Amino acid sequence: MEDLGPEVVSEREAEVLDALRGHLTNAEIGQKLHISVRTVESHVSSLLRKLGAADRRDLVARVGELTVPGSPATGEFVGLPGTWTTFVGRNAELEEVSRALATCRLVTLIGPGGVGKTRLAVVAARRGQTGFPAGRAFVDLIPVGDEFVLQAVASALGVVEQAQQPLERAVHDRLRAGRFLVVLDNCEHVLQPAADFAQSVMTSCPQTVVLATSRERLGVTGEQIVPLPPLEVVGRSHEELSDAERLFRDRAVGADGDPRVVGDICRRLDGMPLAIELAAARCASLGVDALLTGLDDHLRLLTRPSAAGARHGSLRNVIDWSYQLLNEDEQRVFRRLGVFAGAFDLASAATLATDGHMAFAADLIGRLTDKSLLVHIRDAAGSRWRMFDTVRAYARERLEASAEFGPTRHSHLLWATAAAGGLEQLIDSDGWSDCFDAIADDLRAALASALSGSHDEAGFELALALGHLCYARRFLGEARNHLRAAVTLARNEQMAVAALRTAADAAFAEMRGDVAFGFLSTAFERASAAGNSRAAAIVLAEASAIAGRAPATFVNPIPHERLVALVDQARRLAPPDDLEVATHIAVAAAWEGPLGPTIPDLFVAQEALALTRRLGEPVLISSALDATSVALAEQGRLKESARLTTQRLALLEELPRHDPRFGGEVADIFHMATESALAAGELEIALGSARRSYDDSTRQGLPQFAACHLVVPLVLQGAFDEALAHAAVMRESWERAGSPSAGWMAPSFFAAALAHGLRGEEALYKYWWDLALKVCGRVPTDGFRLFVETRAAVHLGAVDRARAAALNEGQRTTGMYDAYAQAISVEVAVIGGAPNAQERLARLAWLADENDFVAAQLLRATGRLNGDEASLKEAVHRWEAIGARFERACTLLLLSARVDEAASELATLGCPLPAA
Repeated sequence: MEDLGPEVVSEREAEVLDALRGHLTNAEIGQKLHISVRTVESHVSSLLRKLGAADRRDLVARVGELTVPGSPATGEFVGLPGTWTTFVGRNAELEEVSRALATCRLVTLIGPGGVGKTRLAVVAARRGQTGFPAGRAFVDLIPVGDEFVLQAVASALGVVEQAQQPLERAVHDRLRAGRFLVVLDNCEHVLQPAADFAQSVMTSCPQTVVLATSRERLGVTGEQIVPLPPLEVVGRSHEELSDAERLFRDRAVGADGDPRVVGDICRRLDGMPLAIELAAARCASLGVDALLTGLDDHLRLLTRPSAAGARHGSLRNVIDWSYQLLNEDEQRVFRRLGVFAGAFDLASAATLATDGHMAFAADLIGRLTDKSLLVHIRDAAGSRWRMFDTVRAYARERLEASAEFGPTRHSHLLWATAAAGGLEQLIDSDGWSDCFDAIADDLRAALASALSGSHDEAGFELALALGHLCYARRFLGEARNHLRAAVTLARNEQMAVAALRTAADAAFAEMRGDVAFGFLSTAFERASAAGNSRAAAIVLAEASAIAGRAPATFVNPIPHERLVALVDQARRLAPPDDLEVATHIAVAAAWEGPLGPTIPDLFVAQEALALTRRLGEPVLISSALDATSVALAEQGRLKESARLTTQRLALLEELPRHDPRFGGEVADIFHMATESALAAGELEIALGSARRSYDDSTRQGLPQFAACHLVVPLVLQGAFDEALAHAAVMRESWERAGSPSAGWMAPSFFAAALAHGLRGEEALYKYWWDLALKVCGRVPTDGFRLFVETRAAVHLGAVDRARAAALNEGQRTTGMYDAYAQAISVEVAVIGGAPNAQERLARLAWLADENDFVAAQLLRATGRLNGDEASLKEAVHRWEAIGARFERACTLLLLSARVDEAASELATLGCPLPAA
């Protein structure tokens, strides 16, 4: 590699170069490094000059070949297993693996169980630290089932699933950050999912390398195979020990016997490292001579495997021999511990293996560890033990052949149910996710066992708990699958309906309204079949409310007439004088008013709100407040609407973010808190709500979701650099989700277009405008689109274009931003000299009391029309009060004494002087 040298680039330029490696835009680099986009552009220009690159594309190409001072010297290595003992031998194989990692995208270490593949992979990955500056991750697949390979990788990388973004895309996004190494250990039992993952990474993450260990090849095009034979059992000279002998002496205590005996032991064991370690663990009690004699006697009693399986057979024979040397208590505990899919702590081992006797368990686990049948590990989840995969397979086989298998498996299910319940109580504490990751595979295995066996209440409880935990861990699709499993495991219709309702809530939180509606429809069928008309009425009302309130979350929205019919049907099923049922129906009815979908009837909404307050259920209160707020906004009562939405924010303390029953409501509260404040022109309040949403979503690992909420208030305040940085994150998230129609995001895309338009960046304005139109999809265009188009045209002096975009007198737009469209249209009428401009201003005067931004704009229009400096100065004061720097500067230009101040401010914001 060529080194740029410390004299060539500055530390900050090095950081920009490192970001360019990840193909970030200037806005994204600015957000990452907390500098303005203009500063990024300056650094890029400097780098183009210093490195002699023709353009940005050429610079990015060169960056991939350079060692950048100031970039991380070593990539972080996550999930790395502890180093238990010294590494012996394997120098040639280590060099071969290192060379392969430097030139190949997929390298697979092939060899039988116990030959040392994992250890070699870890050592090779450690040595490769400088070659993978973006990071390295070790993924242990031993406890992982076919369906959960992706989750295992995501846990190691610390990434989470997002609404409308599959987990695979989130993993790929992390791996595209630069040159990254992923170690997939023990792929043989999940061969196809591991191969599929490796293939997807090779296709989507061009700088990521996968190092796999397996007993057979993955079968992916481009795979480089490195076969791993057993250790050499004969030294290069009479005086030199072989690698196998060196390993034995390193591991054995008191191995000072005849070197020839040690050599014989290693040959008997075919140089298999794990077999040698297991035998060496017996040296302290037997000595090398007795060890050889006992080993020979045992091996002669066992059927020797075929030549093809001889090496693995010798390992199995040693495990069997080690097992036979255990006393009865040790054998029983060893067998029972085979029920664990992954690592376990002392308390868990005691519960399953020694009937809860901790001291007894500690003693026996210590003995099994001394005999190398268990491995002691310490990680973020604490002190735990695990078995090598070959040893665990043998223990599991012994368990399944014993009379203990059924009771032990059921005990494992009970333990998993209790452990999952305990984790649910810890979700609000730091580090809970590490504890979950440590036992997640055992929880999944226990649930799979419950699904394949008798359906008891423990399995149902585990499915619900695991659905909750996976939702909190942001494995959203998996959470829904576990909740479906709960429906299967339900012992009666009441339990099934409860699980289906939770599954619907989880789907709604993912913004999958049609999936939620399907769950609730099934719940209605189950409740009806059981003769439970009360439950049937509730789930019908819930289905109608979701579809009427959030049609944008449906692939195919439900016709309004059908939703009204569902409410009527729920009324017919409802028992008399039942407050809970009546409240659910009232909330649904509020959203199915005569004005059409998403436009509630104010009177019905207020009645529903009164009922919800009597019931005291926070989700229903929030929904009724939302309906009432939207109904008020539809009547132009924007300030009242915003105040009601503030009441929804107060409910957040009663709605845990990690609970799938509340996730959709929490997201909507944050969204509408920003939207309703914007509708009232309260930019500071809107920005405060958006930042609160951003902080909350970032803690959940979802900053992209909140980024879109920040864009509109920031643009309206003139904070264009920050707004565009968030817009870049928003756009990337939207594209990763498959560029879906998402009308609720459209104002943010239009706002990004406006920022570029006000800066005179016509190409970027059109780019974002076209994106915004795609985001709108089938959702009717609201007032913000018209405001953006008209406002940009006014600033650039395109008066004819502004007139064409503006509203005519008496016209209205849809959505929360009609006031903005009305005000800019009147200002265009003033600028264009419309004869009815004065009358139009007078007719809109009432809006000044409902929207602070519009109040300032109407004052400016009045000042323009009448040459009234007092109105212009008051407009300046109003702009200052809401932090609207750009609009304030444009207004100052109309005051002759402050033109220079205005020009300076516009230059700071990166905007040309307006032409109108």
